[in-house]
Amino acid sequence: FSFGTASELSANNPRYQFQFGLNFTGWRAMWVDLREDAGNASYQGRKNGRATAFEISAPNNVSSGSVYLDLMEMVREVKHAAADPQIPFVSGGIDNARGGRNREYRWSLNTLPGPVPGEITEEERQAFQTIAERYEAWVLGDNVMEDMREPVRIRLDALANSIRNGHRNLKKFQIRREGDVILGQPLFASRSPHRPGFESVFAEVLLRLVLDYRLNGDSELRDDLLDLFDYLHDQGWTADSGLGTLVHEFMRIAGYAHAVFLMREDLRATGRLEREGLTLEWHSMFGEVYEENWDPGTNADFLRTVAMYRLLRVLMMEDTPEKVAMMRCYLAWLDNALSIAPGWLDTIKPDYSGFHHRGIYANAYAPNAFHVASILVYLLRDTPFAVADDKRDNVKQALLMTRVMANTYDISTALNGRYPFRTQLAIKLIPAYMYMAMSYTPVDAELSGAFMRIWNPKSQLQINDLFQKVSASIMYLDTPGAAQMMVDFAKAGHTPEAAPSGHWTLPYGALSIHRRADWMVSMKGWSKYVWDYESSGSGHNQLGRYLSYGSMLIYASGDPVSREASGIVPEGWDWSMWPGTTVIRLSHAELNKKQRDRNFSDETFVGGVNTEGQNGVFALKLHDTQHNPSFRAVKTVFCFGDVLVCLGSGIENDDGGHATVTTLFQASVSEDRPTGVNGESVRAIPYEFVGTAGQTAWVMDSRGNGYVIPDGGDLHMQRQVQTSGDFGKGGGGGTGIFELAYLDHGSAPQSASYHYAVLVQRSPDRVRAFANMPEYDVWQQDRYAHIVHHQGLKTTGYALFDIATRPVDGPVLAVSLPSLVMAREVDDGLLVSVADPDFGWNRTIQNPHRQNRELITNQLSMSRIVNVTLRGKWSLDGVYDLVMATVQSEQTVVEFTCQDGKAIEVKLIRADR
Repeated sequence: FSFGTASELSANNPRYQFQFGLNFTGWRAMWVDLREDAGNASYQGRKNGRATAFEISAPNNVSSGSVYLDLMEMVREVKHAAADPQIPFVSGGIDNARGGRNREYRWSLNTLPGPVPGEITEEERQAFQTIAERYEAWVLGDNVMEDMREPVRIRLDALANSIRNGHRNLKKFQIRREGDVILGQPLFASRSPHRPGFESVFAEVLLRLVLDYRLNGDSELRDDLLDLFDYLHDQGWTADSGLGTLVHEFMRIAGYAHAVFLMREDLRATGRLEREGLTLEWHSMFGEVYEENWDPGTNADFLRTVAMYRLLRVLMMEDTPEKVAMMRCYLAWLDNALSIAPGWLDTIKPDYSGFHHRGIYANAYAPNAFHVASILVYLLRDTPFAVADDKRDNVKQALLMTRVMANTYDISTALNGRYPFRTQLAIKLIPAYMYMAMSYTPVDAELSGAFMRIWNPKSQLQINDLFQKVSASIMYLDTPGAAQMMVDFAKAGHTPEAAPSGHWTLPYGALSIHRRADWMVSMKGWSKYVWDYESSGSGHNQLGRYLSYGSMLIYASGDPVSREASGIVPEGWDWSMWPGTTVIRLSHAELNKKQRDRNFSDETFVGGVNTEGQNGVFALKLHDTQHNPSFRAVKTVFCFGDVLVCLGSGIENDDGGHATVTTLFQASVSEDRPTGVNGESVRAIPYEFVGTAGQTAWVMDSRGNGYVIPDGGDLHMQRQVQTSGDFGKGGGGGTGIFELAYLDHGSAPQSASYHYAVLVQRSPDRVRAFANMPEYDVWQQDRYAHIVHHQGLKTTGYALFDIATRPVDGPVLAVSLPSLVMAREVDDGLLVSVADPDFGWNRTIQNPHRQNRELITNQLSMSRIVNVTLRGKWSLDGVYDLVMATVQSEQTVVEFTCQDGKAIEVKLIRADR
């Protein structure tokens, strides 16, 4: 192909020139960026001229053959063209691929490393058969069509409807044979501007009909399905075909991958299986498992998609030594994928949160990855190809941490990337707890307990969001067999766990969770290492800027407890006023100004510490480096049972046109949901209350939580109609009635502060008594330290932002690094817990959108020593791996070796008694 002006082409001086490889049948796509990929190095002429003509030349060494050209377009821009054997040079080729593309082509060139075993053992043959049988039971169940139990019938009814639609959808593609040629509607890549895409066949037709064939035994479907595979192949769905672009194509092939495996015997009998197996190998990027080295972990998108398809690719092969060798390579990759990932790498983090897009992503990518991983661990268990025990344990702990973050089904809106109100996580993960529980011998009690606590087949939420789901889009999870397995497992007599209770810190999410009984409080920040929020160019979460500015969300209402029942709903929501946050209050139009998302600050102090896993401290040094660099604040929450002491210091910015506020609560209400103000029950709408300086104020939100403000001068409480504009997908819109309480720090504040306490689910009488006699003392509150002592618990929390701080009261005298400390007096000594919130990554503020190799993503957290000086002479009550204590005169220096923001707790006993 040559491009230029007519005179340039006649002079054999084309401006752009490239070759397109042949030797294939069916259709191939060709996307070429002429400037980037096809410049003629020997061209002589104007560099900025226009190409007005082109020539196509047949190869000289080919005597005959036919090439058909269709849908030729000259466009202004070619994005993300995919290299393949026809056009291996596009998008930088395989050595310098732009934007991390061309993985399919680059990895397809990898070969199976040696040595290949000389033979396959009987144990290995049996293992392959066992895994395949488990897979088929997971998808197809055990005589599932005769199972009349309600959850199973609900899924089968939904599947029957899906299958009927699949038969109707098949007709749209007009597939037919004319002699030796198969014809039908043209198909395109998912990121092509043209439709329909291949994924519409996979999701809407292929797997549905395969399930009909396998479950209902409709033998007449066999020929239609074989025609479908031939049609896809002719349209370019084959190995070594780049489709023009392959961006995210691997995330649209669930229906295809599962259909190929379920049809493997028919495909094998008709000579098609090898073709389809190689196609799946290409689109699952199987060649990655042949790489010599990987960073620990893997992309969450890979774990929730191709991790399954790669296994299916191996299982469908004939039992040969090569199959064993490929399986061993796959298992090495899978074990690595389930490793703890350092830095910004996906997926499982040291605190067992889940990462994607270089940040915590608790409602989509990561839990999806955990779900698929749990299936793989289950399928491979108790065979020579089982996942390593420690990697299995990583998946277990990730699932257990996920259920800590969810109450009952809902997680915080601040953990969900660009989907803040998609909070119902745990319902979709119910099967994962079962798979993982069954992966242990005996069945794991923690995982089975989590399953049984959440399992409620009569729940309309579970019916709607679990049992009625049957689709295959990014993943295929909701199988008939899975429904049958859950019903069987639930009847096996496993004991439900109690709801999680305690205090957890997740440093990689800048997150703390505090739980008791059936309520949950989640606190969220951001830092140099943890980004603030995610939005998207397609309009998701355009107003989400403040989600991590210290948000503190209380889920304590509803049966079951939920975000919606707790009053956090999008219709009418004021996105400047997330509970717990300190922000410059902006209108929605001002919040919607196009700014870069996933921002990092230059502060490293965000995190938490806890004692005995029950009570804890959350702290955040806030610096808005992206929108207003003059905006700073220091924020803490001290969690003592149902008492949350909230402090703020050093609040400052230069914005004289907007108020800076700290929100206590915002929740949807109606006239039958009153708000309490100093003992008065208020139902009026609209209503406004302003506190009085120097006087204690106490208010009750409509969900039974109390708020005590020692100095109510900055307090504003309103009940009002709120309207939120329509700002993109999930941006709210609509109108609602809300209660709203906040502290107004004025415009352009300098060294402003706040102090209030939240009493979760306490009665008004108890809140009134608390207001008259608080249960805690604030020992220090400034930009250098926040220190709070709880009298009844004999516990002191320290957020020490500056090493020059010398606490006057309590056991802690000094620290060598900014750190978080908790100390609790016990009968025979002192419990001390310490955390260094700084990961120690030595770098400037990063742009997480940068895709080039300058961005360091795999840096380990540094191990750093924090010396805590205690008043008096103390000794450790035993040997601790990461702690040493030394008495120096009338003081004791305890040396903690800290890493990953984790808290280390020790017990000390008096050395001078």
